[in-house]
Amino acid sequence: MSAYYYLLPVTGALANLALLALNFRRAHSLNRVLFVVYGAVAGVNLSLAFMLKSPDAEAGMFWLFILRHFLFFLPLCLLVLAAFLSGRKILNTFTALLFAYWLCFIVLADFTYLTDRGWFVREMHLHAWGYFPVLHPPGIALLSSGYLTCFAISIYWLARPIERIAGISLPVVLIFYLVWWPGIMLNGFPLAGFEIPPFGNGIDAIVSLAFSASLHRKRSGFFTPGPLWVLSEMLASAAFGLLCGFLVLVLLPGAILTGPVITGLVMAAGSLVFLNWLRREPVDQAKAKDLTSILKPYDLSRQETRICELIAEGYSKRDVLVFLNIADGTLRNHLMSIYDKTIHKTSNVPESSRDKLQRLTVFLHRLNQAGP
Repeated sequence: MSAYYYLLPVTGALANLALLALNFRRAHSLNRVLFVVYGAVAGVNLSLAFMLKSPDAEAGMFWLFILRHFLFFLPLCLLVLAAFLSGRKILNTFTALLFAYWLCFIVLADFTYLTDRGWFVREMHLHAWGYFPVLHPPGIALLSSGYLTCFAISIYWLARPIERIAGISLPVVLIFYLVWWPGIMLNGFPLAGFEIPPFGNGIDAIVSLAFSASLHRKRSGFFTPGPLWVLSEMLASAAFGLLCGFLVLVLLPGAILTGPVITGLVMAAGSLVFLNWLRREPVDQAKAKDLTSILKPYDLSRQETRICELIAEGYSKRDVLVFLNIADGTLRNHLMSIYDKTIHKTSNVPESSRDKLQRLTVFLHRLNQAGP
C-alpha cells in the first residue's frame, strides 16, 4: 500500500470533480455553497497527491504551500455549509471571526515559507507512503484549535437548526459531518510525526462517491443529461475504478508480474459496472415517466411537467428551486400556469397560493393512483 498511497487522494479528487461538474453553472445558493466546498476538497486532494509523490523535500514544501491554501479554508467552507443547511445566515459572527482566524493563519504560514523560517513546519519527512510535513507544537495547536472550533459549531448548528430545508435530512447530514470531520482530523497524526498515513482522504473518497451516486440516481430524472452530466458520470466512474484498483494493490502487494494486469482489469471492470449502475433507471424515475404520460392531455410544458413530478413525490417549493435551478419568480409563474391547466376553479371563490399547491398535490396524487 505504501508505494501507491497517493492514489487514494487522486480517487477523492476525481469524486470531488464529479460533484463540481454537477454544480457548475447552477445559480441556486445551495449549489454555490457545494461548489465552493467541493472545490476546496478537490484542491486538498490534488495538492496532497502531488506532495506525497514529490521527488524531494523541497518539492514537497512547495506542494505544502499550495495545499495549505485549500486546507485552512476547508473547515470554514464546511461551517458555511452547516450554517446554510440549518437555516442560518452564511455571514454571521462566527463565520466572520473564523474567516479572519484562518486568513491570518495563512498569511503567517506563507510568510514562514517565503522567508524560510521554521516557525510551524519542523521538517518535510519522507515516510514509507510519501513526503508529509511534521509540525512544531505551536503549529499543531493552532491548526487543531481552528478545526475543532469549526467542527463543534457545525455540529451544534446542525443539531439545533433554526429552519429546516425540506427534502434534506439533517440527521443524515449530521452523521456525514460526524464521520467526515474526524476523518479529516485523523490527518493530524502524521503532522505530529506518527507513521500513520492520512486516512481522511479515503473517507472523503468514499463519501464523495456516495454523494455523487446519490445525486445521479435521484436527480437524473429531472435534468436533461448534457456534457457536464456525462463528464460527472465519467469522473465518478473513474474514481470508483481507481478505488477498486487501489484495493487490489493492497491485497496483492507482491504480485510483480500479474499485479498491473489484474489491477488494470479490475479498474476497467469497476468503472464500467459503476457507470452502468449510475445510468440504470431507478423505480421512482419509472413512476415519473408514468406520471408524465398521464399529464399529456393537460398540455403542460416540459418544465411544468418536471415541477409536477417533483411535487407528486412530496418535494417542497424550495426543493424544486434547488433541483431545477430556477428563480422563485419563475417557479411562481410556472405554478400559476399549471394551476390554470389543471385545477383552475370555475367559481369566483378566492383561494390562496398555498391552498392551490395543496390541491395540486392531491390532484397529482389521485392522477398517479388512477394510472394512465
